[in-house]
Amino acid sequence: MSSITVAFPGQTAYIVCYIVGSKFKLESPHGDELPSQGFDPGQDTYQRPPLSGGQLSVKVDAKSDRLQLLTPFDKWDGNDIEDMTVLIKVSSAMILR
Repeated sequence: MSSITVAFPGQTAYIVCYIVGSKFKLESPHGDELPSQGFDPGQDTYQRPPLSGGQLSVKVDAKSDRLQLLTPFDKWDGNDIEDMTVLIKVSSAMILR
């Protein structure tokens, strides 16, 4: 396998739509390099976390297929697990050049 590069002079050449029978030319991309009114300083958007999170509750719909509440882990007993077998699944893409 090899990679293929397709060069197209999109700003100067016309593209023909055979279904409709018309042609058009792509416009140059444009945008503001910097925001015209400056960057948001973040002063109005920051919300300080509560001093104690014990009063907070998270509500998740029991019928949700995506979200679930997790129960807290047991407190660490101070002993590390050693010589443990770990199963790892890896996926990747191979590029041939």
